[in-house]
Amino acid sequence: MRKYGFGAFALALALTVTSVNCFSLNVSAEEGEALATVSVSDNDPGSDNTADTSKTPLATPTGLAWRDNYAFSFNASEGCKQYDIEICKDGESYYSGRLTTSQGSEVMCQSLSYRVTESGSYKFRVRATAAADDTEHTDSEWSEWSEEKTYVRPDRQLGSTKIYWDTEKAGQVNFVTIDNAGYYHIMLYYNGYIVYGVYTRAREGETAGQIRSYDLSRKIAEFGEGQYSVRIAVCSADLDQYANGEAGPMSDIYDTSVGVSSLSSILSDAMANQSASEAAETLKNSADISAIQMAMQTSDSFRGQVKELEAKYAAEKGITTSRNVSEEARAYVDPDKVEIVGAAFNAVGNSVQLDMNVTPEEKKVPLHENYLNSVQLDIKLTSDSSEVHELQVPVSITMPVPGGIDAKQLVILHYHQDGTVERAAFHINGDGTITFTVREFSTFVFAGSGDADNNSSDNTQDKESNVIEDSDSGYTTDSLEEIIRSAAPNSVITITKGQGINTLSNSQMQALVKRGDVTLVMEYTYQDKEYRIVIPAGKAVNNDIAWYGPLYLSAYFSSGAVPVTGQGEYIVKKGDTLGAIARANGMSLAQIAAQNPQIKDVNFIRIGQKIKLQ
Repeated sequence: MRKYGFGAFALALALTVTSVNCFSLNVSAEEGEALATVSVSDNDPGSDNTADTSKTPLATPTGLAWRDNYAFSFNASEGCKQYDIEICKDGESYYSGRLTTSQGSEVMCQSLSYRVTESGSYKFRVRATAAADDTEHTDSEWSEWSEEKTYVRPDRQLGSTKIYWDTEKAGQVNFVTIDNAGYYHIMLYYNGYIVYGVYTRAREGETAGQIRSYDLSRKIAEFGEGQYSVRIAVCSADLDQYANGEAGPMSDIYDTSVGVSSLSSILSDAMANQSASEAAETLKNSADISAIQMAMQTSDSFRGQVKELEAKYAAEKGITTSRNVSEEARAYVDPDKVEIVGAAFNAVGNSVQLDMNVTPEEKKVPLHENYLNSVQLDIKLTSDSSEVHELQVPVSITMPVPGGIDAKQLVILHYHQDGTVERAAFHINGDGTITFTVREFSTFVFAGSGDADNNSSDNTQDKESNVIEDSDSGYTTDSLEEIIRSAAPNSVITITKGQGINTLSNSQMQALVKRGDVTLVMEYTYQDKEYRIVIPAGKAVNNDIAWYGPLYLSAYFSSGAVPVTGQGEYIVKKGDTLGAIARANGMSLAQIAAQNPQIKDVNFIRIGQKIKLQ
């Protein structure tokens, strides 16, 4: 592997930054494993974080062992819940990540089995990593390398299977099962970009040719209006017998904006030509309640229309609406910031009220131990003192994030009357409140997901794949590495500040190296300072450094310039330098100076000045 010298200063920057999580792989406790989340950190795996002599290093993990189908395990270090992992293939870095786990004597990780696609000799090592708020410990030393495990890719490979949208239930997909599958990797694309992935396990006794379903409506409701498509790849139950399958063909497009537009048009016509009562009936009969729910959750404008109709409907019917947040619940929720839309349509009398109470201790739902904290609220709708459970029209609730819960880690678990549970889609508003839309009322758990497996509490057998979470909007995108690999030729991939990504792993940088035609733009905030870096197509570094931190990236790739594709000039903005503009557009300083003879001093350019690039 080629190595580049970046200078002692740049390397020092890379080794001194603090850790920042970038993506996670949630692993289901259903497998009998210690619950694990792989997260990119900003620490270089070769660095030593034990310099603080006032703290005690954590114990170095021991007992590294390979398990069936290329899973691996190691003995946990006492008091540690997160570990750095490095995997090598044929002596070169193959994968790096951070594993976050519930406390247990043994930690198991199965993520490699989904990634193994090439023959080679694999080994791994781990180290115990101190939490950011740990005042007593520092990171352990790296463990010894595990024994090598050789993978010989078999000639036989699993086939692909088609996935398609369900015609009855909004946001649900169906696919056909195949033989020898261990997991099915479902990938969701939003406006052409892969944004979410989930592994759903093949069921015991399942035979080829069966129809399986997976509900993506929650994720779609989080992302908002747009065009969605899906594809699926089949992961092998036995990699020594069958190689993992390739991703199958893309599904048809499911355009939620068409649904919102249609419903909005229907509602506008009804409100203009019918009484409020008649318009409400038109709304109820215009689509399945799940489609109305999705439209109310994904479209602020449509929800505004429903709110307007509700006000007229309540006046016409003489219905009063109110909200009641109990004194106990007010310790977590400001009642003045609670708003409901759609409640009046579900009234069975002359009044309807949203009641919010803290769930009594004896009725609280047991949660997985890895949820950092939680607030359980019984939220119900009552009309003339009678509870309303199943709704005729969905109800949207806007409220503050309950006190004690970090909005960036928020998960809403909705426990239904029949005992089932699902994660409720929500989005965070500009004022810090959240909005979610429901078709039924019962117990809601507002939990800080932290290191928790987001699927463990609903007792599913699924697990989310590498995801980057934008905590400001609820937007989720799949692994940056996979986005780079699947990008169209000559693409420009932009990571915004809201996505909270300020590091690159070696495997992500290597994906850029292999593509060669993809430009990456990253905007991020680090230690209260804003950065913007551009890695032009073909300029990614082929290096064996495991982590590229925010200061390292800034030192080597910093640029205020936007890469120009198919254009011949760039207009200078505040903070630009000619050298940075040149690097962002794949040019040397001499080349860009030759293209711009009007620039007499390469160290001086003006804001608004036009720079020729061709």
